[in-house]
Amino acid sequence: MNRFFERIFAKKVPATGLAVFRILFFTNLLLEVFHIFTYRKLIFDRVPFLESSEIALTIPLCIWMISLVFIVFGLFTRWATVINYLLILVYMSDLDMFEYHMDYVYTGLSLMVIFLPIDRVMSLDRLRRKIRFSSSKQEYEEERTVRVYAYFLPVLFGLGVVYADSVLYKITSPMWMEGLGMWLPASITQITICKDQFILNQEWLVRGLGYLTVLFETIFIFTFWFKPFRIPFLLIGIGLHIGIYIEFPIPYFALGSAFIYVLMFPFSWWRRIGSIFNRNSEYEPLHFYYDAECPLCLRTKWIIEYFDFRSRVDFVAIQSLPDQHELLKENTREELLDSVFTQYKGNTFEGLASYREVFKRVPAFWIFLPMVSLPGLQQVSAKVYRYIADARDTERCNEENCGLPLLRSPYEEKPTRIFRNLNSEQLEFNLLKYGVLILLIFQINVSLFSPYPKQWTEQMLSHLPERIQSPVNSFHNGMEAYSRKLIGITRHPVFMDGHFNKIRSFAVEYQQGDERILLPMTSAEGLPGEMLSGGTFVHWTFRVCYSQADDEALIAGLKRYTAYWLMSTGRGVEGQQRFRVTTRSDRPVFKWEKDLLTENLNRPWEEWGEVVWVDGEFDTSRQREL
Repeated sequence: MNRFFERIFAKKVPATGLAVFRILFFTNLLLEVFHIFTYRKLIFDRVPFLESSEIALTIPLCIWMISLVFIVFGLFTRWATVINYLLILVYMSDLDMFEYHMDYVYTGLSLMVIFLPIDRVMSLDRLRRKIRFSSSKQEYEEERTVRVYAYFLPVLFGLGVVYADSVLYKITSPMWMEGLGMWLPASITQITICKDQFILNQEWLVRGLGYLTVLFETIFIFTFWFKPFRIPFLLIGIGLHIGIYIEFPIPYFALGSAFIYVLMFPFSWWRRIGSIFNRNSEYEPLHFYYDAECPLCLRTKWIIEYFDFRSRVDFVAIQSLPDQHELLKENTREELLDSVFTQYKGNTFEGLASYREVFKRVPAFWIFLPMVSLPGLQQVSAKVYRYIADARDTERCNEENCGLPLLRSPYEEKPTRIFRNLNSEQLEFNLLKYGVLILLIFQINVSLFSPYPKQWTEQMLSHLPERIQSPVNSFHNGMEAYSRKLIGITRHPVFMDGHFNKIRSFAVEYQQGDERILLPMTSAEGLPGEMLSGGTFVHWTFRVCYSQADDEALIAGLKRYTAYWLMSTGRGVEGQQRFRVTTRSDRPVFKWEKDLLTENLNRPWEEWGEVVWVDGEFDTSRQREL
């Protein structure tokens, strides 16, 4: 075991894949949070808009989204990841009615990335460090590699343990053991968003996908470490999650999981991708002449070089120009040092025009082109540039008046000694080893009570003295509660037989005079509507309309969703606002049948009754008995 940790700690690989994962995964989380923000009154209020939540919503959720933008761009990354994790604990870990299984992946990985070097490359923090730790005498170059465990850990805890626990449920499921685990949910109208029946009618294909899912999830945690399995697992995993994205209204789960697979790309791919982006442009570069002894000029050079990954701008130190250079025929060297000059194919540009030429060639700077090109804005930019240039002429910038102190980088390659027998590298290794073991213990504590091993776990506990059983159970329950909330380690009974025993769909239609509007929980075809995605889909489907939910849960859900719709559309709950409610029960079949989805779509809707808002009060007296 120790040798395994030493191997994944010692090996260094390109950091590009980790950066791409950061950008994709946290963009996906940003979209998830934006969904929560959009429906915040529905999710958090006791009664949307009428009985508000006890916690603040708008400003903290905006701060959360801003922190995610910072993570995506790699700016103040460490602080942004801490803020993101804390807000997850407040606004996602306690969602309760609106939680769904992806929330726990967000929680665990958001905690993990606080300690991983996700900003090593493709981040604004890398540029900040270069500017901070460089001077006119020495240019700081940070390594572009990370330890390989930074790739393995998110895959292990974002996919591996999730699959392993899920399999402990699937192998006790007749539906999954018959190969129908993909087919049946896709044949239920309240679950699927795709009404295409062709693939579902290919029995061998859907059974094969069901069995492949069980086999894949069973062996994944034991084999993804090994190079020969990575590309096959990469293709299977991304393929399965693309299918989930197409088939079910949980897009951010599908995309978020697929983005974790980015970390399984062969490292040679990242080297090739990096070489493509860093390849010199086939076009003649713009020659940018700069003062190599001016720290502010060097800052400008470093910033442009950082974003100019195609090398469209070539920097030339004025001090290195020979006396015969064509620029020195028309200008003295002092004049060149006091302004900015560029050249392209014999044309010379000075001052603001030089920056305009740079902006044209570097896509990251295109946003600034209107400032230096459009009438009005161009004149303002010229005055600003002239003011800066004149100030610089007054006191020429050098190491004495605007120098950069040469500071120690936090990514110093040499280990820092902390105690006599412990340095920073040894501390990192111990944190890795014991941290992983502790997390696995938390997962084992949870998975021992999953359906398959539960009988043996309970049998072992039954042999313990009764005075010991109670503390053991309390300890287990406490560990499970804290691990679920703080690190996202929990059970994963996703799409099991009991979810489909007696499916009910409900459609709610607003009726006012001649006006008829179908509320967006259901589409016109009878599939999940545009309001249902992720947590809202799980809440409406399994906690409001679920076959085993009692009528109180259904009525509370109708009250919540109708109040939200009325208030968010500006109609209000005053006067009399009527809603017609219809219901339809799909026919779940645990043996494969052709055209089951089509049959369920064609099943008739039945009247359930009517709910009415009367002067702010919710009336359900016009319902029928189910």
